[in-house]
Amino acid sequence: MGQRTFALTFLSLFLSGFLGGEATASPYMGQSYETFSRYYKENISFINDNDNRHLLPLALAKSVDPLENKRILYSLIGDTLYAEIFTDEDGSTIASCHITLTAPQGMEYGNAIYNDFAISGYQSYALLMAMYPDPDPVRRYTLVSDVVAGMAEGDGQYKRQLGVYTLSCTRVDNVAELHFQKN
Repeated sequence: MGQRTFALTFLSLFLSGFLGGEATASPYMGQSYETFSRYYKENISFINDNDNRHLLPLALAKSVDPLENKRILYSLIGDTLYAEIFTDEDGSTIASCHITLTAPQGMEYGNAIYNDFAISGYQSYALLMAMYPDPDPVRRYTLVSDVVAGMAEGDGQYKRQLGVYTLSCTRVDNVAELHFQKN
């Protein structure tokens, strides 16, 4: 699918996101990590197909804290992209998800620093989309446009409810933070 077709598809889906309402897979429990992981991989394929990318899913490190009642931490630590996902005590349902994207110094359109940042940006989209409870990656992509538009309208601040999660987004200088917190 070419960029023009992708843009038209994106626009129509963006509008349908406002007109059609949201699907919620588990409105009372939250997103399971298993679903999140599956959606993340599907999102990477969706982005690759629609933006002619060749991204690979990133591996998140897993650690269990025995002092925290078997809560599991999944993390991705990088200079431009950082992600941290905590489960509830059940070890399977996501309690919080925090994604930070940092634009590095010296970035100019087309240089290697910019290209690395762009890859991290697409990865952050895929992670963000994985928290959307709809099984269709096209519908999940509407969350990206909602966040981008909301942060632009809110002068770097955006907040909304997504199922049982509150999504809080902030952008200050060269850092964007996206935080899902289960209510």
